[in-house]
Amino acid sequence: MERAEVDPRVVDAVIGAAVAVTVAVIVAAAGATDPLAYLFALLFGALVLFRRRRPRTVLALTVLGEFTYYAVDLPPVGVAVPVVAALWSAAQQGALRWAIGAGVVLFTVSTVFRWREVSEPATVLGYQSFAELALIAGSVALGDSVRARRLAEERRAEVVRLTAERVAEESAARVAAERQAISRDLHDSVGHTLTVVALHAGVAADAVDPGNRTAQEALSRIRGASADTLADLRRMVRVLRATPEPGVLDLRGISDLAEAGRRDGLDVALRSVAAQNVPASVQAAAYRVVQEALTNVVRHSANRRVVVTLEHRQDGLMVAVEDHGTPPVESGEGFGLLGLRERVMLLGGEFTACPVADGFVVWVLLPVDRAAS
Repeated sequence: MERAEVDPRVVDAVIGAAVAVTVAVIVAAAGATDPLAYLFALLFGALVLFRRRRPRTVLALTVLGEFTYYAVDLPPVGVAVPVVAALWSAAQQGALRWAIGAGVVLFTVSTVFRWREVSEPATVLGYQSFAELALIAGSVALGDSVRARRLAEERRAEVVRLTAERVAEESAARVAAERQAISRDLHDSVGHTLTVVALHAGVAADAVDPGNRTAQEALSRIRGASADTLADLRRMVRVLRATPEPGVLDLRGISDLAEAGRRDGLDVALRSVAAQNVPASVQAAAYRVVQEALTNVVRHSANRRVVVTLEHRQDGLMVAVEDHGTPPVESGEGFGLLGLRERVMLLGGEFTACPVADGFVVWVLLPVDRAAS
């Protein structure tokens, strides 16, 4: 049974209410009667409502609001309590440096002001200061761990999706290869036999006495049946060999692959030189090369920077996918790269896939003129 997802706005409202109530309770416990203190409590809670869309702004306003709270001489509510939710939210949304910086600034400023008021290091750096420091650091660490877990789950989900797509593509390729094998067997064995039958039936019809109508009719039926069956067989072979690839695989679709890679967290730079009069088989091969290479980066590489280059040169269409960073865990050629190599070789092209000093490169040269012929 799938777990029902809670509306994020409801979650933010609950967290905001908790912050406002906590600060208000601390203010009340301090015996404060100034309505401004409770107004600040509501302000700290209201800022939480915008934590997902503007985490940095919420954090900055919360810190400034706390400084303002103490500047107008309102009852103490602690240093960390009003800003805990903002620190946690900023780290959770990826603004870790902002969260750490805000925590350091807040703790440093509060420590300096306490030092001026008390002038006793033991009192300033007592139990309360360590507790507040632990609360600030814990909020930042918790937010960052939640973000890391979410990213890991998204990465695993993406790997599962890409693996399912790979399995589906490999299954389709095996089916297509089997269909090709069946068509060749039918054409080579059954087709040859039927052709021989029709040929000998014609020879026998010429040799039989024209007056023997029974034999003539039998041979005529044999010739007609074999011819019809041979025609049906040829139609069946054409159907078996007709294995169009799903979707439109051409050079225009490579920009969609780059955009999909960006959605998966990659920094994809597409450098494409206009190519004209490129055969459909070459365009499909180029599409598959880019698709497989980007899939490998998502699945195996710790790097997020990828450069995809397409260039129509005199000797053919050059396709290069460069992963600048940590080499993939699996530096050898898997089934995907082996399939690409076979596809490129069938077109008479050149294929290279290897680790380099700063990453991994897939380089392909597809001859356009030979494919067109």
